[in-house]
Amino acid sequence: MQRFSKENGRLSTQPKRNRWFFRGIALLMLWGISFVGGCTDPKKPSVCGDCAEDERCDTRTKKCIPLLCSPCQQSVECNNNEFCNDKGCCQQYEEGQRPEPIVPEKQEISIEPISEPSSEGNIELLPDGVQPEDAGENIPEPISEPTCANPPCVCPATPCPADKCCNSQGACVECGNRLPCQACQDDAECGQGNRCFPVGGKSLCVLGCPDDMCPQNFQCLDLGAGSGKLCIPNGECTAQPLCTGVTCSGTDKCCEDTGRCQPCCESADCAVGSICKKQGNKNICETTPNGCPQACANNEVCDQQKRQCVEDCRSAGCKNPNEQCDGITGLCNRKDCRSNFNCTAPDTCNPSTGNCDPPPPDCRQAGSTPCAAPSCCNQTNGKCETGCQACGCPTGQTCDAVTKACKVAVCKRPNSCSSSSQCCGSSCVSTGVLGLGTKRCRCTSNSQCQSGNCELDFFSLEDVCK
Repeated sequence: MQRFSKENGRLSTQPKRNRWFFRGIALLMLWGISFVGGCTDPKKPSVCGDCAEDERCDTRTKKCIPLLCSPCQQSVECNNNEFCNDKGCCQQYEEGQRPEPIVPEKQEISIEPISEPSSEGNIELLPDGVQPEDAGENIPEPISEPTCANPPCVCPATPCPADKCCNSQGACVECGNRLPCQACQDDAECGQGNRCFPVGGKSLCVLGCPDDMCPQNFQCLDLGAGSGKLCIPNGECTAQPLCTGVTCSGTDKCCEDTGRCQPCCESADCAVGSICKKQGNKNICETTPNGCPQACANNEVCDQQKRQCVEDCRSAGCKNPNEQCDGITGLCNRKDCRSNFNCTAPDTCNPSTGNCDPPPPDCRQAGSTPCAAPSCCNQTNGKCETGCQACGCPTGQTCDAVTKACKVAVCKRPNSCSSSSQCCGSSCVSTGVLGLGTKRCRCTSNSQCQSGNCELDFFSLEDVCK
């Protein structure tokens, strides 16, 4: 009995009994693999039992909870606008459901005497945290360490320092730097004076407005009950810099931290000898004797460009290897990298100023400032660049790697095909002995083929892409 083998293009003789013999050998090999290590132990039973398809097992609470769930055991673990439901998930309060904040009164902790078990086996319960052997001896002391908040209340009882933010657990932590309208889970992620607040069914960062002033496209909303005021967006809440689309009059500048037009946002906006200072709702340039906000210490000098006191490098030296000490002013000055001097990584040389400048921030990171038009974020290196490598090309065009400009795409014929529609206007022909070889696109020159190779097929006598 003969069978034609299409894979190797030749005839082979395989008796029927031989094929059954080889199949038996293959089955024995598969059985051996599964016996040695191919099988796994049966799945251990879940502590939650069998959960539904839209649920998962929370091993901490030993309950089946929804797939999209923030696990909790009590409401203090959730955001201010949420409570811990009976499934162990943080759930948002519905309209009018949220209870008024309750400030607990200080009460003295009293320990009831331990009663002996009755003949019926009933035992008097002790207060939480008191063990039977400790009752009457170790009386728990009230927690005296102050916290910056009393969840789920929103008003701080003990404010954090100026450089800290209060989280939902009442701890003072490093402030976040998320843009307004960025997703959040905690007030501390949104920065000092801002809040994580439900907007359009999502928890987003919003600005506080203690002075009743909000950026463009935001309005000040009084939450009532001493909960403060917030800048709520008028329309769709999109995470972007607050000064996007804001035009200021005269010499005023738009300050990114508030989205408002001010005479100055930082001291660099003021003339030398002045600093930017906030007075009420407005920033002003205030003249100082030396350009620094206060008199400098004996081991410091005033840097009028930075408007701050810095160490005198004549005694302390320069910490930045890209700088050198000025023996007259005591200030560290940048070396000119355009001469015989190389910047220390990661700084790079600025050919315009000769300064060693830090690299621009990675525009691919969440919360980074979007690239200014017409530049786009290059997803390969994280830099803001112009050209098609970063911004892409319209449909039907390709990016030229040399010129970085879009050009009309040239159709290239593939090395194999299944129909003529894949051959850029040419035809798909059969090759090989008796037309049983690979189907290929007909061509007339190498430039028409993706492989750059157009050759004669000796069996079909056609020039095809190979």
